[in-house]
Amino acid sequence: MPKRPDFIKDSVVKDYIKTAQKLRSTQEAVEDLDARLNSLTVTLIKEAATSAKGKKRKTILLEDIRSAYEKHVGKESLTWQELLKQILRLSPADLSKTRKGIRDFIEKT
Repeated sequence: MPKRPDFIKDSVVKDYIKTAQKLRSTQEAVEDLDARLNSLTVTLIKEAATSAKGKKRKTILLEDIRSAYEKHVGKESLTWQELLKQILRLSPADLSKTRKGIRDFIEKT
């Protein structure tokens, strides 16, 4: 098994906190954050690789990384166009429920 990669260096994190936030940080806090971010990066790469291999590709694409990120970290806010695409995939019954929910929300505000 390969050695655990160190994608993010402690010194970079420490310098960023000092410069951007104008705060000091303990080495313990920086090392913990560094370990968590490196671990997350490894997890995302593994998930993206599984996705690519599942689709019989030898290349990790943006869609693989985004899918892995959404699965392990969470989805960022959708644009209205992305939201519309998701809504249009719903069944007619679910579209009706969505319409009712939106109407109820508008009436309350």
